[in-house]
Amino acid sequence: VTAMLNGTVVFSVKDFIPNPAVNTTSFILNSSTEQNVQVEFFDVLGKKVFATAIHANRGSSEFTFDISTFAAGTYTTLVSSSNDVFTKKLVITR
Repeated sequence: VTAMLNGTVVFSVKDFIPNPAVNTTSFILNSSTEQNVQVEFFDVLGKKVFATAIHANRGSSEFTFDISTFAAGTYTTLVSSSNDVFTKKLVITR
């Protein structure tokens, strides 16, 4: 997923690794500027189960999430900056 602002790549998010996941999962965020990014996980019913703000440095940053308390299932993750919102799917198995 890539966000563009005025023709310039602001950030991109690679897929979750691993996916499906069991206890932890990560993604790499590439950013052309330092910025704050909101990450939210929603279950299949649309209930927000986790939210956090992360600081993305310029360049490539890896973020790892502890999902050990999440129930097995499919989750939609919203990754948003001040200008854009993007979604990623995550499958959790037990």
